Amino acid sequence: MTHHPPKPRVIASKSRLRDVWKSSKDAQGRGSSPGSDGISPKQFRNSLEKNLEAVHQDIQSGTYTFSPLKAFPISKGNGKIRLICAPTVRDRLVQRLIVEHLITGDKLGVKN
Repeated sequence: MTHHPPKPRVIASKSRLRDVWKSSKDAQGRGSSPGSDGISPKQFRNSLEKNLEAVHQDIQSGTYTFSPLKAFPISKGNGKIRLICAPTVRDRLVQRLIVEHLITGDKLGVKN
């Protein structure tokens, strides 16, 4: 029996994207700073339906690509620097969508 991967239409439906958004730190106002596109969680939230539609369309058409990360140097206090790299708000949404899909129904056999 051949296993066929789930279709993006099901995994990335607008309702799934909306549900994943609602449970995110970005939606709750606890999100981190903007990524390389300069769009903050608040800005994304202010145009939520338009942004969800754009992500949905890009995934469905197969044209979604992840953006470059934005680097933030953080001083560790001992003279060393820690580099934090932040994805864009839309990339965080898609990453959460993928994780939710993988952990639902124990597809990976990993509990998180």
